[in-house]
Amino acid sequence: MRKKLLIDCRFAGVAEKKWGSKFEIISSPKLNHLSEPVSCHPDLSLCKIGNTYIAEKTVYEYYKQKLSGSNVICGETVLDSHYPFDVAYNVLISGKTAFANFQYTDRVVKQELKKQNLKLININQGYANCAAAELAGGIITADPSLLDACAKEHIDTLKIEPGDVVLSGYDYGFIGGASGFAYGRLLFFGDICKHKSFQNIKRFAEIKGVELEYIKDFPLTDVGTIIGIDGK
Repeated sequence: MRKKLLIDCRFAGVAEKKWGSKFEIISSPKLNHLSEPVSCHPDLSLCKIGNTYIAEKTVYEYYKQKLSGSNVICGETVLDSHYPFDVAYNVLISGKTAFANFQYTDRVVKQELKKQNLKLININQGYANCAAAELAGGIITADPSLLDACAKEHIDTLKIEPGDVVLSGYDYGFIGGASGFAYGRLLFFGDICKHKSFQNIKRFAEIKGVELEYIKDFPLTDVGTIIGIDGK
């Protein structure tokens, strides 16, 4: 079975050119009730928990069809364009620990996290998954609340400088939104070499035994996380 990557539909062509020979590229749906810059971000409309996927209510049928053969469950929450009512499916998972602002997390998502015996850690950052790149049990982030929470949970972390990530309509995007740990590799949507913390990121990945892949000469862009389907 061919490996699959879920990508913001506006950047699927770029992904196809870079990774199409190795992966089947699946385009995310657009949610017109979200702010335009993040309206196609997969990590807002879909939460991956192991090999189970919780989809935002209005795009459940889309994901059920596109992820045919996968375990796709319908969430209860319909997202809203105003923060924090757009973060119901945005959960960061590292090993058996899940980080989110759980006050705003979808009930079905929380139910599935508990069903899979994950420890739930509440943080102030609603965009938990966007804010961090997770790789082999390690976390790369510039977010203070995540850094503090990971330290308390004894999760290996790398603090990086914020910025150097493009997100239209915002000063900058997140490192997690510009990347994805899929099938044992950390993929970056753009040229991570130009990030001011690149050397530290490279060393951290080497320590974890993880290979970096990136799109050379393309601006590092927050595309709402690259999600590997049914595999890491």
